[in-house]
Amino acid sequence: IFLALREIRRANETRRALIVVSDGRENHSRHVRTEALRAAVDTDVRVYAIELYPPVGEGVAGPSMLELLAHATGGRYLPTVKRQEIPALIERIDVHRGYLLGFTPPVEHRNGKLHEVNLKLRRNVGGQRVKLFWKERYRIPSIL
Repeated sequence: IFLALREIRRANETRRALIVVSDGRENHSRHVRTEALRAAVDTDVRVYAIELYPPVGEGVAGPSMLELLAHATGGRYLPTVKRQEIPALIERIDVHRGYLLGFTPPVEHRNGKLHEVNLKLRRNVGGQRVKLFWKERYRIPSIL
């Protein structure tokens, strides 16, 4: 994931996405969870995580690392039970679908620090269920 994030930083595109297909298990990584989360948020990338055979009943408490990455970056977490499901899940990933909301933070928030964002939906649109995906945190460079 760190290697992919390093490569994505060099991209000239403004909208960036990373698709991770993994079993989500720790394999003696050089970096800890918090470093990976921080790097993903700082890279300004959406992580779409396809977790193979989610670790159910293995003593894992709370969300998996892949679920945390997806949620923190405004991407999606897609658990799978069978490998045959992967192509259909990848077809569902569309970085161009949906609405993009933006805002300009106040001057006092342009300090290079990490800021949290909360988004709430008042009602369903047209009686249809609406899902929200957003970046929980953002960082704005200090004013020069």
